[in-house]
Amino acid sequence: MKQQYFKYSLILLTVLWSVNLKAQQLAQYSQYLDNYYLINSAATNVQNNLQLNFGFRHYWTDFQGSPKTVYLTAYAPLSKPDVSQHMQSAMRLTDNLDTTNLTTTLVPRSTHIMGMIVTQDDIGLFRKTTNHLTYSFHMQLTQQLQIAVSPKLGWVHLSINEDLRVLEENDQPFQDFVDNYQRQGMMDLGFGLWLYSDRLFLGYSLEQLTRNRGFNSQEVDGFEFQPHHFLMAGHRFKLSPRINLIPHMLIRYVSGSSSSIDYSVRAEYGQRFWAGLSYRRQNALVMIFGVVISDQLSFGYSFDHSTNISTLNRINAHEFSLSMNLLQNLYK
Repeated sequence: MKQQYFKYSLILLTVLWSVNLKAQQLAQYSQYLDNYYLINSAATNVQNNLQLNFGFRHYWTDFQGSPKTVYLTAYAPLSKPDVSQHMQSAMRLTDNLDTTNLTTTLVPRSTHIMGMIVTQDDIGLFRKTTNHLTYSFHMQLTQQLQIAVSPKLGWVHLSINEDLRVLEENDQPFQDFVDNYQRQGMMDLGFGLWLYSDRLFLGYSLEQLTRNRGFNSQEVDGFEFQPHHFLMAGHRFKLSPRINLIPHMLIRYVSGSSSSIDYSVRAEYGQRFWAGLSYRRQNALVMIFGVVISDQLSFGYSFDHSTNISTLNRINAHEFSLSMNLLQNLYK
């Protein structure tokens, strides 16, 4: 009896959680402030190496079985990019370039980048795994501006979390329920657009374009995936030779739900340390920092403190990220 009560309590809690987060069907990140590629596949760094990023996010750390997200991103150019195209932290790098030549001569260049994004969300009884392949095309528009476009194709797999499910002997209805969810797989399409220079960036991305269709183009019953729209803009202010200040804003919009807005500011010191503060309107205050350990390795941490007065929605979260620049001078 206790097992049955626990089992259906898990289902009820998951349903309540799903209703609460109907507008947040995608994983929530705070470390996107150091890896914009998480929310816009066109916002890749452009350098002659392989870029890897690992991340882990944990909500409700005081509760057993609390939601967790693990993610991995990786991308690399398909050919050697020109030094004038080098991009990092969403803006083109020009510190080592002759900017006079950039403003007097336009030599159109392009860069092709292939990548992948893998995420796994554990939300109570359910587990959602997504895998995406991305292609980004960076092209020079003017002496100062470049644009990147990026389609992405992937699949979503929904299953029962084996660590939490409880089955009783001869409980066929629940067994059928488990089997049904373990078979769900849906393809997914997305798109990213990124306009940038050495001082500003403006990006738009669209997620879950295929809604809730399976691999056979038929709708999957029981799911209501909605397209998600992301709009981001930011500007770099150079306060001194070693200090940069980058305020920016992110708007999330889902049809049928109110928009969500992040107001953020990031300070960089000597390309070695960075720290920031972000306010997610009516949701959370986020404190973030990062350190570049070496040319190949950097570490980031963020803490989300809920500002929602509702006890049910008061969710604090920790997020860690580890970035690696591998295969330096990938192309000679």
